[in-house]
Amino acid sequence: MTAELLNWAIAVFLVFCRVGGCMMHAPGLSGQRIPMQFRLLLAVGLSVELGTLIVNERDHQLFSWSADQKLIAIIAELFAGIFIGMLARLFIVSVQFAATAAAASIGLAGIPGVQLDAEESGSPLSTLASLTAVTLIVILDLHAEMIRALADSYSMLPIGDPLSIGWASSSLSDLLSGTTMLALRLAAPFLVYGIVANVAVGLANKFSPQVTVYHSTTGIVMMTGLILLWLAIPEWFRAFSEEYRAWLLEGGL
Repeated sequence: MTAELLNWAIAVFLVFCRVGGCMMHAPGLSGQRIPMQFRLLLAVGLSVELGTLIVNERDHQLFSWSADQKLIAIIAELFAGIFIGMLARLFIVSVQFAATAAAASIGLAGIPGVQLDAEESGSPLSTLASLTAVTLIVILDLHAEMIRALADSYSMLPIGDPLSIGWASSSLSDLLSGTTMLALRLAAPFLVYGIVANVAVGLANKFSPQVTVYHSTTGIVMMTGLILLWLAIPEWFRAFSEEYRAWLLEGGL
Protein backbone atom coordinates (compact mmCIF):
# COMPACT_ATOMS: atom_id res chain seq x y z
CA MET A 1 0.00 0.00 0.00
CA THR A 2 1.40 3.37 -1.02
CA ALA A 3 1.83 6.23 1.44
CA GLU A 4 -0.91 8.25 -0.28
CA LEU A 5 -3.41 5.41 -0.09
CA LEU A 6 -2.53 4.68 3.54
CA ASN A 7 -2.87 8.36 4.41
CA TRP A 8 -6.31 8.43 2.77
CA ALA A 9 -7.45 5.24 4.55
CA ILE A 10 -6.45 6.62 7.96
CA ALA A 11 -8.19 9.93 7.19
CA VAL A 12 -11.38 8.10 6.21
CA PHE A 13 -11.35 6.07 9.43
CA LEU A 14 -10.80 9.17 11.57
CA VAL A 15 -13.59 10.98 9.73
CA PHE A 16 -15.81 7.93 10.24
CA CYS A 17 -15.25 8.24 13.99
CA ARG A 18 -16.53 11.84 13.97
CA VAL A 19 -19.38 11.21 11.52
CA GLY A 20 -20.49 8.07 13.33
CA GLY A 21 -20.38 9.78 16.71
CA CYS A 22 -22.50 12.64 15.36
CA MET A 23 -25.03 10.36 13.67
CA MET A 24 -25.67 8.54 16.94
CA HIS A 25 -27.38 11.67 18.31
CA ALA A 26 -28.11 14.19 15.52
CA PRO A 27 -31.87 14.63 14.86
CA GLY A 28 -33.03 13.34 11.53
CA LEU A 29 -30.09 10.95 11.25
CA SER A 30 -30.13 9.01 14.53
CA GLY A 31 -33.73 7.75 14.65
CA GLN A 32 -34.04 4.24 16.01
CA ARG A 33 -36.53 3.42 13.28
CA ILE A 34 -33.94 4.14 10.58
CA PRO A 35 -32.31 0.78 9.73
CA MET A 36 -28.86 0.37 11.24
CA GLN A 37 -27.46 -0.83 7.91
CA PHE A 38 -28.64 2.36 6.20
CA ARG A 39 -27.07 4.59 8.86
CA LEU A 40 -23.82 2.61 8.65
CA LEU A 41 -23.67 2.89 4.86
CA LEU A 42 -24.46 6.60 5.04
CA ALA A 43 -21.72 7.17 7.61
CA VAL A 44 -19.21 5.23 5.50
CA GLY A 45 -20.16 7.15 2.34
CA LEU A 46 -19.84 10.52 4.06
CA SER A 47 -16.53 9.47 5.58
CA VAL A 48 -15.09 8.51 2.21
CA GLU A 49 -16.11 11.87 0.71
CA LEU A 50 -14.96 13.99 3.66
CA GLY A 51 -11.76 11.96 4.06
CA THR A 52 -10.84 12.73 0.46
CA LEU A 53 -11.45 16.45 1.03
CA ILE A 54 -9.37 16.47 4.19
CA VAL A 55 -6.43 14.76 2.51
CA ASN A 56 -6.62 17.15 -0.46
CA GLU A 57 -7.02 20.35 1.58
CA ARG A 58 -4.69 19.65 4.49
CA ASP A 59 -1.10 18.50 4.45
CA HIS A 60 -1.64 15.78 7.09
CA GLN A 61 0.79 12.88 6.86
CA LEU A 62 -1.38 10.67 9.04
CA PHE A 63 0.50 7.48 8.20
CA SER A 64 3.60 8.90 9.89
CA TRP A 65 1.85 9.39 13.23
CA SER A 66 2.83 7.13 16.07
CA ALA A 67 0.42 4.56 17.50
CA ASP A 68 -0.26 6.78 20.52
CA GLN A 69 -1.05 9.76 18.29
CA LYS A 70 -3.47 7.68 16.24
CA LEU A 71 -5.22 6.38 19.38
CA ILE A 72 -5.56 9.90 20.77
CA ALA A 73 -6.89 11.08 17.40
CA ILE A 74 -9.52 8.31 17.33
CA ILE A 75 -10.75 9.21 20.83
CA ALA A 76 -10.72 12.92 19.99
CA GLU A 77 -12.74 12.38 16.81
CA LEU A 78 -15.30 10.23 18.63
CA PHE A 79 -15.78 12.85 21.34
CA ALA A 80 -16.00 15.63 18.74
CA GLY A 81 -18.70 13.80 16.77
CA ILE A 82 -20.72 12.93 19.87
CA PHE A 83 -20.43 16.53 21.10
CA ILE A 84 -21.71 17.98 17.81
CA GLY A 85 -24.56 15.48 17.67
CA MET A 86 -25.59 16.20 21.26
CA LEU A 87 -25.60 19.95 20.57
CA ALA A 88 -28.02 19.39 17.68
CA ARG A 89 -30.15 17.07 19.86
CA LEU A 90 -30.70 19.94 22.33
CA PHE A 91 -33.11 21.58 19.86
CA ILE A 92 -35.34 18.50 19.84
CA VAL A 93 -35.12 18.33 23.63
CA SER A 94 -36.25 21.96 23.88
CA VAL A 95 -39.33 21.22 21.76
CA GLN A 96 -40.10 18.12 23.84
CA PHE A 97 -39.71 20.14 27.05
CA ALA A 98 -42.08 22.82 25.77
CA ALA A 99 -44.59 20.18 24.66
CA THR A 100 -44.45 18.44 28.04
CA ALA A 101 -45.06 21.75 29.83
CA ALA A 102 -47.94 22.54 27.48
CA ALA A 103 -49.46 19.10 28.01
CA ALA A 104 -49.33 19.57 31.78
CA SER A 105 -51.01 22.97 31.44
CA ILE A 106 -53.95 21.75 29.35
CA GLY A 107 -54.53 18.46 31.14
CA LEU A 108 -52.88 15.96 28.81
CA ALA A 109 -49.95 15.01 31.04
CA GLY A 110 -51.65 11.91 32.44
CA ILE A 111 -52.29 10.33 29.04
CA PRO A 112 -49.48 7.89 28.12
CA GLY A 113 -47.69 8.18 24.81
CA VAL A 114 -44.74 6.59 23.01
CA GLN A 115 -41.68 8.50 21.83
CA LEU A 116 -40.91 7.69 18.22
CA ASP A 117 -37.20 8.56 18.43
CA ALA A 118 -36.39 7.43 21.99
CA GLU A 119 -37.01 4.51 24.29
CA GLU A 120 -38.76 6.35 27.13
CA SER A 121 -42.43 7.20 26.91
CA GLY A 122 -43.87 10.70 27.09
CA SER A 123 -47.09 12.62 26.64
CA PRO A 124 -48.92 12.45 23.30
CA LEU A 125 -48.18 16.13 22.73
CA SER A 126 -44.47 15.51 23.26
CA THR A 127 -44.63 12.63 20.77
CA LEU A 128 -46.41 14.86 18.24
CA ALA A 129 -43.91 17.69 18.73
CA SER A 130 -40.81 15.52 18.37
CA LEU A 131 -42.20 13.70 15.33
CA THR A 132 -43.15 17.00 13.65
CA ALA A 133 -39.76 18.55 14.44
CA VAL A 134 -37.84 15.62 12.94
CA THR A 135 -40.16 15.58 9.90
CA LEU A 136 -39.54 19.30 9.36
CA ILE A 137 -35.80 18.73 9.57
CA VAL A 138 -36.03 16.23 6.71
CA ILE A 139 -38.53 18.25 4.63
CA LEU A 140 -36.49 21.47 4.91
CA ASP A 141 -33.23 19.61 4.13
CA LEU A 142 -31.81 20.60 7.50
CA HIS A 143 -30.31 17.13 7.82
CA ALA A 144 -28.20 18.05 4.76
CA GLU A 145 -27.24 21.30 6.50
CA MET A 146 -26.19 19.18 9.46
CA ILE A 147 -23.83 17.24 7.20
CA ARG A 148 -22.44 20.51 5.80
CA ALA A 149 -21.91 21.85 9.32
CA LEU A 150 -20.16 18.60 10.19
CA ALA A 151 -17.80 19.11 7.25
CA ASP A 152 -17.22 22.74 8.27
CA SER A 153 -16.38 21.62 11.81
CA TYR A 154 -12.93 20.57 10.60
CA SER A 155 -12.02 24.23 10.20
CA MET A 156 -12.70 24.77 13.92
CA LEU A 157 -11.72 21.31 15.16
CA PRO A 158 -8.91 20.04 12.92
CA ILE A 159 -8.63 16.30 12.57
CA GLY A 160 -6.82 14.69 15.47
CA ASP A 161 -6.87 17.77 17.73
CA PRO A 162 -8.26 17.09 21.23
CA LEU A 163 -11.51 18.82 22.13
CA SER A 164 -10.82 21.89 24.24
CA ILE A 165 -12.76 21.61 27.51
CA GLY A 166 -13.06 25.38 27.91
CA TRP A 167 -14.28 25.92 24.37
CA ALA A 168 -16.69 22.97 24.58
CA SER A 169 -18.11 24.21 27.90
CA SER A 170 -18.61 27.68 26.43
CA SER A 171 -20.37 26.31 23.33
CA LEU A 172 -22.55 24.02 25.42
CA SER A 173 -23.57 26.74 27.88
CA ASP A 174 -24.37 29.19 25.07
CA LEU A 175 -26.52 26.65 23.25
CA LEU A 176 -28.21 25.50 26.47
CA SER A 177 -29.13 29.11 27.16
CA GLY A 178 -30.53 29.55 23.64
CA THR A 179 -32.53 26.30 23.60
CA THR A 180 -33.88 26.94 27.10
CA MET A 181 -35.14 30.34 26.00
CA LEU A 182 -36.65 28.68 22.91
CA ALA A 183 -38.47 26.15 25.09
CA LEU A 184 -39.79 28.91 27.36
CA ARG A 185 -40.95 30.94 24.36
CA LEU A 186 -42.84 27.95 22.99
CA ALA A 187 -44.39 26.96 26.31
CA ALA A 188 -45.18 30.49 27.56
CA PRO A 189 -48.75 30.75 26.15
CA PHE A 190 -49.68 27.42 27.69
CA LEU A 191 -48.11 28.25 31.04
CA VAL A 192 -50.08 31.49 31.18
CA TYR A 193 -53.23 29.64 30.12
CA GLY A 194 -52.69 26.99 32.78
CA ILE A 195 -52.28 29.61 35.52
CA VAL A 196 -55.39 31.56 34.42
CA ALA A 197 -57.48 28.40 34.06
CA ASN A 198 -56.49 27.04 37.47
CA VAL A 199 -57.12 30.39 39.18
CA ALA A 200 -60.53 30.64 37.51
CA VAL A 201 -61.46 27.08 38.50
CA GLY A 202 -60.27 27.72 42.06
CA LEU A 203 -62.35 30.88 42.38
CA ALA A 204 -65.39 29.13 40.93
CA ASN A 205 -64.96 26.31 43.43
CA LYS A 206 -64.88 28.85 46.28
CA PHE A 207 -68.21 30.32 45.17
CA SER A 208 -69.87 26.93 44.79
CA PRO A 209 -68.12 24.42 47.07
CA GLN A 210 -70.97 21.95 46.78
CA VAL A 211 -70.22 21.42 43.07
CA THR A 212 -67.13 19.57 41.90
CA VAL A 213 -66.05 22.40 39.64
CA TYR A 214 -62.65 20.88 38.87
CA HIS A 215 -64.05 17.68 37.39
CA SER A 216 -66.90 19.38 35.60
CA THR A 217 -64.60 21.87 33.87
CA THR A 218 -61.81 19.45 32.90
CA GLY A 219 -63.21 18.91 29.42
CA ILE A 220 -63.64 22.64 28.81
CA VAL A 221 -60.08 23.38 29.98
CA MET A 222 -58.68 20.62 27.77
CA MET A 223 -60.73 21.65 24.73
CA THR A 224 -59.70 25.30 25.08
CA GLY A 225 -56.08 24.23 25.46
CA LEU A 226 -56.29 22.17 22.26
CA ILE A 227 -57.71 25.20 20.43
CA LEU A 228 -54.80 27.25 21.73
CA LEU A 229 -52.43 24.52 20.53
CA TRP A 230 -54.05 24.57 17.07
CA LEU A 231 -53.48 28.31 16.89
CA ALA A 232 -49.92 28.24 18.24
CA ILE A 233 -48.40 25.16 16.66
CA PRO A 234 -47.51 26.79 13.27
CA GLU A 235 -45.51 29.44 15.12
CA TRP A 236 -43.96 26.74 17.29
CA PHE A 237 -42.31 24.94 14.45
CA ARG A 238 -41.52 28.10 12.51
CA ALA A 239 -39.53 29.31 15.52
CA PHE A 240 -37.90 25.89 15.95
CA SER A 241 -36.86 25.57 12.29
CA GLU A 242 -35.51 29.13 12.17
CA GLU A 243 -33.45 28.68 15.33
CA TYR A 244 -32.09 25.32 14.18
CA ARG A 245 -31.28 26.58 10.69
CA ALA A 246 -29.52 29.67 12.10
CA TRP A 247 -27.41 27.49 14.37
CA LEU A 248 -26.42 25.20 11.48
CA LEU A 249 -25.57 28.14 9.20
CA GLU A 250 -23.28 29.49 11.89
CA GLY A 251 -21.29 26.26 11.69
CA GLY A 252 -23.16 24.14 14.22
CA LEU A 253 -20.65 24.90 17.00
